[in-house]
Amino acid sequence: MKKRIQKTVRPLTHQDDDALYSLQRANQDFYDLFLDHHLTKREAVNDLDEKPMNSAAGQKHYLGIFDGETLVATLDLVVDYPLPQVAWIGQFMWRPQTVSSTTAKRWLAAVLETLRELETVQVQLLVLDRDVKAQKFWPALGFSAVQKTQTMVMEQPISATIYQLNMLR
Repeated sequence: MKKRIQKTVRPLTHQDDDALYSLQRANQDFYDLFLDHHLTKREAVNDLDEKPMNSAAGQKHYLGIFDGETLVATLDLVVDYPLPQVAWIGQFMWRPQTVSSTTAKRWLAAVLETLRELETVQVQLLVLDRDVKAQKFWPALGFSAVQKTQTMVMEQPISATIYQLNMLR
């Protein structure tokens, strides 16, 4: 994956808390969809430790994409979840001031190709119904809306849609 993205890609740890918080603060418009306040550092770094119910710690990979020392994108990925050979994208976020959506799509395409090589047959994710940008971004990569649902975000019920990409050629 690193060769395809041509940046440093590595797992994020709590040593990256400041960088993660900075990147997520740069995306405050996303958090404004469900928060009534500015994102706090604690809220931002909580994603490092959260994992979906019924998943093991080894299934979750919170990856950072770095340009030099600067964190420019993150990918929260859970493999073999919710079923074997299915991957769940918890979040994909980039620094909009320095990374174009075209570049972000190219990076995500590289991730998807790597997952395909690892015999992933399907990738799923959740898009908040309020997130108009994501509703355009994911279909451009071949994802389709498959199911309406409710999800809890910061202890609030929010309408969302599950998107899915079938990886079999």
